[in-house]
Amino acid sequence: EGFKINKSKTRFLKAHNRQCITGIVVNNEELGVPKKWVKILRAAIHNGKKEKAKGQLPQETIRKISGMAAWLKSVNAERYKDIISEAYELIKS
Repeated sequence: EGFKINKSKTRFLKAHNRQCITGIVVNNEELGVPKKWVKILRAAIHNGKKEKAKGQLPQETIRKISGMAAWLKSVNAERYKDIISEAYELIKS
């Protein structure tokens, strides 16, 4: 009712291109996130482990990793279970 398609925001994407909508890749049967985003989370976990080994894991880092892992879990928990469990393991210990 009263809605119109905004043609400037409409795009047609072919099957072989990455189809990303609001940061979620929707090409396949299952949802995913861009590889670059996963690499950023892996780097944050790695840096968090290094900081924790020094004995100083800031609350900001814990919140960042926790939020990223929670969002990744909401997108596709089964596909990213390894990195999610690694993140929660770092946070809880």
